[in-house]
Amino acid sequence: MFRKGVEKYYREKLGEQGALLFSLIDPDKLSGEPGAKVARASYENGADAILVGGSIGAQGTVLDETVKKIRDAVSNDIPVVLYPGSPGGVTKYADAIYFMQMLNSRDVYWLSTAQIQAAPVVARANIEVIPTTYVVI
Repeated sequence: MFRKGVEKYYREKLGEQGALLFSLIDPDKLSGEPGAKVARASYENGADAILVGGSIGAQGTVLDETVKKIRDAVSNDIPVVLYPGSPGGVTKYADAIYFMQMLNSRDVYWLSTAQIQAAPVVARANIEVIPTTYVVI
C-alpha cells in the first residue's frame, strides 16, 4: 500500500509542482492487465496518482482485480484512488476513495442516499477517505 496519507501527498506534490496529473481508468471499459498497462504508462509519464472507477459497472471482483494489478504496475510509488460511480465502487485494495457528493443534482440519491449506503462499506474497507464535492455544468 502507498505509505503516506494520500491527501497529505497531494498537498506536498501540489506545493512542489503547482499542479497534479491523474489518470482515470474505468474497469468497466479497461479491466485487469490492459488497465494495469495504461496505469504503468501513466506512471512512467508523470502521473501523480491513478484514479479507478467511474462507471456503475466498476465494482466487485473486476474492480478488486483491476486495482490489485494497477498497484503492482505502479510499484506502490503513487496512490491508487477510487473514483466510484456508485456505492458498489469500493475495494479494500485501494489507497483512498473520493467520497463524492454532486451538489447540483435534483435527485436526492446523489445528494445523500448514495453516501449513506456507501459509508459502512467504506468504513469496512479501512481506506483513506477524501471528501469531494462537484458540480456538473
